[in-house]
Amino acid sequence: MPPADPVIDGLVAAARCVPDELVATLAGSDDLRTARLGQAIRELRSSAAHPVRSEAQDGSTAIDPVTHDPAW
Repeated sequence: MPPADPVIDGLVAAARCVPDELVATLAGSDDLRTARLGQAIRELRSSAAHPVRSEAQDGSTAIDPVTHDPAW
């Protein structure tokens, strides 16, 4: 995995500080790019509330390489 880009880290940090009212305004915009930005900030915040499991996999779980189905 490549090292984190400091510009991206700065954007993520700034997105977490945006007031909720502004995010709602962005997400509700008629401009597609502006609305997409608001949705991206919401997704970023919701993913921060539900962190992804970061433990290393021991290889005991088989995952379908095409569908990524863990029950494969």
